Amino acid sequence: MATRNNRSLMTPQTGRTLAQIGFLLILFAGVWLAAAQIPLFKMATARTIVAGIALAIAGVLLIIATRWGHFGETGGVPRRRHVVATRDQQQR
Repeated sequence: MATRNNRSLMTPQTGRTLAQIGFLLILFAGVWLAAAQIPLFKMATARTIVAGIALAIAGVLLIIATRWGHFGETGGVPRRRHVVATRDQQQR
Protein backbone atom coordinates (compact mmCIF):
# COMPACT_ATOMS: atom_id res chain seq x y z
CA MET A 1 0.00 0.00 0.00
CA ALA A 2 1.37 3.38 -0.98
CA THR A 3 1.67 6.07 1.65
CA ARG A 4 0.93 9.72 1.02
CA ASN A 5 3.11 12.57 2.15
CA ASN A 6 0.70 14.93 3.91
CA ARG A 7 3.31 17.71 3.94
CA SER A 8 2.85 18.26 0.21
CA LEU A 9 -0.93 18.73 0.32
CA MET A 10 -0.67 22.41 1.19
CA THR A 11 1.73 25.08 -0.03
CA PRO A 12 3.50 27.39 2.43
CA GLN A 13 1.47 30.32 1.04
CA THR A 14 -1.78 28.51 1.82
CA GLY A 15 -0.53 27.83 5.35
CA ARG A 16 0.28 31.50 5.84
CA THR A 17 -3.14 32.51 4.52
CA LEU A 18 -4.88 30.08 6.90
CA ALA A 19 -2.83 31.43 9.79
CA GLN A 20 -3.72 35.02 8.86
CA ILE A 21 -7.42 34.14 8.76
CA GLY A 22 -7.04 32.42 12.14
CA PHE A 23 -5.38 35.47 13.67
CA LEU A 24 -8.08 37.75 12.21
CA LEU A 25 -10.73 35.52 13.78
CA ILE A 26 -8.96 35.86 17.13
CA LEU A 27 -9.00 39.65 16.72
CA PHE A 28 -12.70 39.55 15.79
CA ALA A 29 -13.49 37.35 18.80
CA GLY A 30 -11.62 39.69 21.14
CA VAL A 31 -13.56 42.71 19.92
CA TRP A 32 -16.86 40.81 20.24
CA LEU A 33 -16.02 39.62 23.75
CA ALA A 34 -15.24 43.20 24.74
CA ALA A 35 -18.47 44.44 23.14
CA ALA A 36 -20.45 41.78 25.00
CA GLN A 37 -19.34 43.34 28.29
CA ILE A 38 -20.64 46.82 27.42
CA PRO A 39 -24.20 47.13 28.79
CA LEU A 40 -25.19 49.62 26.06
CA PHE A 41 -24.97 46.93 23.37
CA LYS A 42 -27.70 44.31 23.11
CA MET A 43 -27.37 40.51 22.86
CA ALA A 44 -24.38 40.02 25.17
CA THR A 45 -24.93 36.25 25.37
CA ALA A 46 -25.15 35.89 21.60
CA ARG A 47 -21.97 37.93 21.16
CA THR A 48 -20.16 35.71 23.64
CA ILE A 49 -21.32 32.57 21.82
CA VAL A 50 -20.24 33.96 18.42
CA ALA A 51 -16.87 34.97 19.86
CA GLY A 52 -16.38 31.48 21.32
CA ILE A 53 -17.18 29.86 17.97
CA ALA A 54 -14.77 32.25 16.21
CA LEU A 55 -12.03 31.31 18.68
CA ALA A 56 -12.67 27.61 18.09
CA ILE A 57 -12.51 28.01 14.30
CA ALA A 58 -9.35 30.11 14.62
CA GLY A 59 -7.76 27.40 16.73
CA VAL A 60 -8.56 24.74 14.13
CA LEU A 61 -7.18 26.91 11.31
CA LEU A 62 -3.97 27.57 13.23
CA ILE A 63 -3.54 23.86 13.96
CA ILE A 64 -3.98 23.06 10.25
CA ALA A 65 -1.60 25.88 9.26
CA THR A 66 1.15 24.72 11.61
CA ARG A 67 0.72 20.99 11.01
CA TRP A 68 0.25 20.80 7.25
CA GLY A 69 0.77 24.34 5.97
CA HIS A 70 4.46 24.83 6.83
CA PHE A 71 3.52 27.86 8.98
CA GLY A 72 6.14 28.64 11.61
CA GLU A 73 8.94 26.72 9.95
CA THR A 74 12.16 28.46 9.10
CA GLY A 75 12.14 28.39 5.35
CA GLY A 76 14.49 29.28 2.61
CA VAL A 77 18.11 28.35 2.38
CA PRO A 78 19.45 25.90 4.95
CA ARG A 79 22.14 27.19 7.27
CA ARG A 80 25.73 26.70 6.25
CA ARG A 81 27.80 24.76 8.68
CA HIS A 82 31.20 26.21 9.46
CA VAL A 83 33.93 23.78 8.57
CA VAL A 84 37.21 23.95 10.42
CA ALA A 85 40.16 22.93 8.30
CA THR A 86 42.46 20.28 9.71
CA ARG A 87 46.24 20.38 9.38
CA ASP A 88 46.14 17.98 6.46
CA GLN A 89 43.75 20.24 4.57
CA GLN A 90 45.81 23.37 5.34
CA GLN A 91 49.02 21.85 3.98
CA ARG A 92 47.54 21.12 0.54
